[in-house]
Amino acid sequence: KIQVVVREKGDDYVVTEVMNDAAISSRKGFNLPDTYVDGAAMTPKDIKDLEFCLKNIDFDWVALSFVQKQEDILQLRDMMGDHKGKVLAKIEKPSAMDNLKSITDVCDG
Repeated sequence: KIQVVVREKGDDYVVTEVMNDAAISSRKGFNLPDTYVDGAAMTPKDIKDLEFCLKNIDFDWVALSFVQKQEDILQLRDMMGDHKGKVLAKIEKPSAMDNLKSITDVCDG
């Protein structure tokens, strides 16, 4: 694990100092405990995968990871159009707990 210390932060950036000699490899995420990360839950890859599935696969469920707010689910539903697939919200961030009722109001599981 890489350990960093925040040395400076601004509205749209953060400067950190790496505190150990761990290596970063590709396709890895990062954890920001107790931090709300602004932006959509759907990545460009998620959007591309959903578009493929809508055109080529008869699916019953789709799950969205890292849901933080109702709008994350509504974006997915909007992209699905009139597809009858159900939506599962994966609650993986503490910040989603503040919006749990509104999230569960618009998903199926």
